[in-house]
Amino acid sequence: LAILALMERPSQGTVRISGQDVETLNAAQRARMRNEVIGFIPQRLHLMPGSSATRNVSLPFTYATPRREDPDARTQNLLRNFGLHRLAHHRVDDLSGGQRQRVAVCRALAMRPQIMLADEPTSALDEDNAATVVDALFDVADQGGVTIVATHDQRIIRRCRHVLELRDDPSE
Repeated sequence: LAILALMERPSQGTVRISGQDVETLNAAQRARMRNEVIGFIPQRLHLMPGSSATRNVSLPFTYATPRREDPDARTQNLLRNFGLHRLAHHRVDDLSGGQRQRVAVCRALAMRPQIMLADEPTSALDEDNAATVVDALFDVADQGGVTIVATHDQRIIRRCRHVLELRDDPSE
């Protein structure tokens, strides 16, 4: 997932996004694509400690080219949709693991990505919040984008059109 999120480079092969070989992009172009095209929910959430939930969710707008959508309205709408509106001004350090996970999901969705990548996105969530997150991930795919999820969560696996199962080789 880190390779697809343009955070690491492949040791071999080619990564193409919308026909573009990402190795031909300079650092600024890669960062822009990572911010505006790809939504990534890493297993380690990488939230900004000491900052509010609102600041964490709105961060992608800081680096975006001008957009028609109001960043403040989009941020507040996401926080509301994920049950975090009452915690919008709380520091992420003071939130529970599940609340931090939902903040990370909101941040990944902020720019309405065409590609959504998620690594165990429901691991710290109760059933209701997990269902909300799963619905949001699959909305990206339903709207013509791509969603790729690494998970053990059967609720997600059952909804996938394609499943690639990776297993340890018992002979090693």
